[in-house]
Amino acid sequence: MTGSAPATGDGGPAAGRQVRHRGLVVGFDLDLTPIDSRQGVAQGLRALAAETGVNMDVDLVTSRLGPPLEVELAEWFPAADVPAMARRYRQMYRSWAIERTPLLPGAAEAVDAVRAAGGRVIIVTSKHESNARAHLEHTGLIVDDLVGLAYRDGRAMRYCATAHGGMSATMSLICDRPAPPPSWPRSWASSASG
Repeated sequence: MTGSAPATGDGGPAAGRQVRHRGLVVGFDLDLTPIDSRQGVAQGLRALAAETGVNMDVDLVTSRLGPPLEVELAEWFPAADVPAMARRYRQMYRSWAIERTPLLPGAAEAVDAVRAAGGRVIIVTSKHESNARAHLEHTGLIVDDLVGLAYRDGRAMRYCATAHGGMSATMSLICDRPAPPPSWPRSWASSASG
């Protein structure tokens, strides 16, 4: 959790001295940032579709990972059925997704680089926290904190305002998309870009 500081001529840290960069926090989105969960998500969705008889375009869904599960499921199921379908999918998820999900190249090195600079690493994800934690355990990626269901009701912003030094911290979020792509469900694209 520390990094070597360069020598400076102004009374700063001497060469080789270990320092901690106060307040540096780097958040990583989970899907398609440190892990590639597309195959496992696809298998889980196919299992849900087979169980319910709903014809889902799984290739479309996995091409636009990111929206909370309930938002995506609302594209395929009546609104009244979405909470139950989300619960069922999450129950099946571990059977289908965890073992099929690898770390992406460079993910472990990115986490190591943050730690080498004295920073803290958090995962910020729309996944249910227990499933996100199972991915971290399976891949061996060690982080300082995890915020699951992060995009629900401003949860990520509340977390950032109170944890790891709050808004005084230097915080960055690394994710696979700068903005919602056109293929994302309308309700999520509107809220994410607004």
